[in-house]
Amino acid sequence: MTSPAQYTRDLSDRRHGPHDDTTTAEVAALTAETIRYLNYAATCGLTSPATICTLTGELSAAAARLPQLLARLTGWLDTQASTGRIADDQHRPLAGITGQARAALELAARHAADLAAALAAAQNLTATLHPADPAEDKPDASGGASGSRMDGDDQRPRVVSG
Repeated sequence: MTSPAQYTRDLSDRRHGPHDDTTTAEVAALTAETIRYLNYAATCGLTSPATICTLTGELSAAAARLPQLLARLTGWLDTQASTGRIADDQHRPLAGITGQARAALELAARHAADLAAALAAAQNLTATLHPADPAEDKPDASGGASGSRMDGDDQRPRVVSG
């Protein structure tokens, strides 16, 4: 069985081609199946908060790459439509269809950029998490460690007596 790391290396080695419609569509399908795999793995395959940090970082990188891909799809459609190389099965005006497709792809690119930023924020927030040491203080109901509280702007715990 090929490991995910090997798939990653293989795709990275092939990024400069050769490219064709079938392989390109198959890689898009692989991307969708990878997300499906992660959905299952996140249910039963997580044991460390560091994995959440890694996942959100990798997903942020993937989302950050989407706007470039979507812009290339938009450019391809525009070029093909303007040169008369594509037509519509239902004989609708091509400019309207490609214009709507362009608007949808541009919207998707903006959402992808927002998704990348949100995932990067989640990665940063989870970067310091680790499995709890049973010897550490347990959090109290307010989310802070029992026997301490956070002081104003410096955010350092201060022991509170009583």
